[in-house]
Amino acid sequence: MLAVVGLVSAVVLGLLGGAVGLSVASRVERSAELPAASADAPEVPTQASGPETVAGVVRSALPSVVSVLVDAGFESGSGSGFVLRE
Repeated sequence: MLAVVGLVSAVVLGLLGGAVGLSVASRVERSAELPAASADAPEVPTQASGPETVAGVVRSALPSVVSVLVDAGFESGSGSGFVLRE
């Protein structure tokens, strides 16, 4: 009987904790909403960037970014990285 009471208490407390977490998360999400962009915002000119700039490095490195997902029965894993070439 004591085990049943403990199990029921754990389930009730788990549900209560989940409800509190959901409530807090929804309040944080609502308070973090960003204002809409103004239609009369000035246009930012785009510039061509050379290979030595950060944008140029990202442009050349982005095609080499990889994501690895492994599912082997009871075990699984994931990771990401990038491929370097000379």
